[in-house]
Amino acid sequence: MYTKITRSGGRRYLQLVEGYRDDAGKVRHRVIANLGRIEDLTPEKLDPLISGLNRVLGRAENTASHLTHEPAQSYGDVFALHELWKDLGFDRALSRALRSG
Repeated sequence: MYTKITRSGGRRYLQLVEGYRDDAGKVRHRVIANLGRIEDLTPEKLDPLISGLNRVLGRAENTASHLTHEPAQSYGDVFALHELWKDLGFDRALSRALRSG
């Protein structure tokens, strides 16, 4: 099962969809539940649904977590040092030293 966003009349809706194979072996999709308009779905409306699904799965609490990320710029210095390491040949030297030891 997965969620799917559909459009109708300029509005977006969230649906719970199941994929299955029919008798001929063709992949089909069927809507299990219409969860409502995206604009109307707030954490106050979705949290009880998530909690209910967790109860069905035997989980004690809402396992949803806030997504965090770090900007790609913070990894630029690591990339630059890695390239310098390779350009200076430290990777080959270390590999040779580990093989001979």
